[in-house]
Amino acid sequence: MISSQDKALLAAFGKRLQNLRREKGLTQEQVAAAIDIHVVTLARLETGKRWIGLPTLRKIASTLGVEIKDLFEGVN
Repeated sequence: MISSQDKALLAAFGKRLQNLRREKGLTQEQVAAAIDIHVVTLARLETGKRWIGLPTLRKIASTLGVEIKDLFEGVN
């Protein structure tokens, strides 16, 4: 079972991801296609209901034109 602290971390990461995606003017469909995941998976990431591994984090960062560390900016 996932702790409430981990749930909060996932939610904060998801919100950051969503904000970065929107700042870049990209849809969930565009990002999902670029990183080769299903759009539902991306939606679940953005709502804090799913986590992914480092290779996918790298793809997300590259697609959004940021460094991996930037995906966690403001996430405590």
